[in-house]
Amino acid sequence: MAEQADMHSRIVALFEQFDRAMDKQSGADVAALYHLPAVIMNDDEKLVYTDRQELERRITNILGLFQQSGVVHHHGEVAHVMRLSEAIWFCTVDWQLKDEQHNVIEHCMTSHTLQLNGELQIIISVIDENITRLLNVAAQRGST
Repeated sequence: MAEQADMHSRIVALFEQFDRAMDKQSGADVAALYHLPAVIMNDDEKLVYTDRQELERRITNILGLFQQSGVVHHHGEVAHVMRLSEAIWFCTVDWQLKDEQHNVIEHCMTSHTLQLNGELQIIISVIDENITRLLNVAAQRGST
């Protein structure tokens, strides 16, 4: 139980860093939280990143689409933590995506597989349909 509590605290700290990096609109800082190769996926696509600059570009693009949708504040609450092995952990994060006045624009969940190899890093992120829909609407607005 102590191991579970310790890892829960470490995972919460990791996603607090994730929050801060997203609020700063820093694709580089978010990408630094991932272990390569990394997978970011949703129902429609599974993207594997082996190059940090490519991952950073993708995250920067996502942050830009969030901003086009009015999202400027991000708050993630770690909802569930589960040990898969000594070094591999799984968690779900409940997100509130907020506007400048901190009004919630969207509520969504992400799931992450994490690896502890000296430091804790994300290896897989699964994005739910609410984020996918928000990003698609922003992308369509930007292309018209």
